[in-house]
Amino acid sequence: MPTTIKMPLLYSFILIIAVFFTVLPTERAEALSCLPVADYLEQVVGGDEFVFIGSMNGGSDTTGYFTEHVTVTKALQGYVPEQMMLYHRTDDTWGYFCNQGPGEKGEAGLYVVGFDEYGKYVVHQRLALTDPLVKTLENDLKEAEVTGGISEHSAKDLRNQIADKIRTLFAEILLLMSEYRYWEGR
Repeated sequence: MPTTIKMPLLYSFILIIAVFFTVLPTERAEALSCLPVADYLEQVVGGDEFVFIGSMNGGSDTTGYFTEHVTVTKALQGYVPEQMMLYHRTDDTWGYFCNQGPGEKGEAGLYVVGFDEYGKYVVHQRLALTDPLVKTLENDLKEAEVTGGISEHSAKDLRNQIADKIRTLFAEILLLMSEYRYWEGR
């Protein structure tokens, strides 16, 4: 006669297995998978990233970011304002994401920056000007005939750009709230 497992016994067994696997210790991630800096910089040439030399005027830690105020002295790829707020993504485990992080106040460095999904300038890489990769990148940009420049933006222009981004984000929030209300009634 075939034996059958009763359903409550089967459910209990599945529950015990599930609890066992959820309480097992898991290994922590030790580091981000970052592309070697030299390889990354090769991909930047002619891309959408902004590349420039700038000096840090000051900065502050915020949740998930280090915010850095920079004065641009030379643009190598793309057009950027002379004064910029840059954001270095941070994490308690990994520190700066695939990035050496900001320099000291008054220190010049080479920045590779892009926009995030909210329109903030996010630092992808910052190198000390003494790093040999800086000269290599400058040569690669020159050889590829990539241009850059510093565009004139007043503080009022920058405030207007920020206000425009806030309006856009607020419109997205309202749209999502409308969708949320729809699903809430279901």
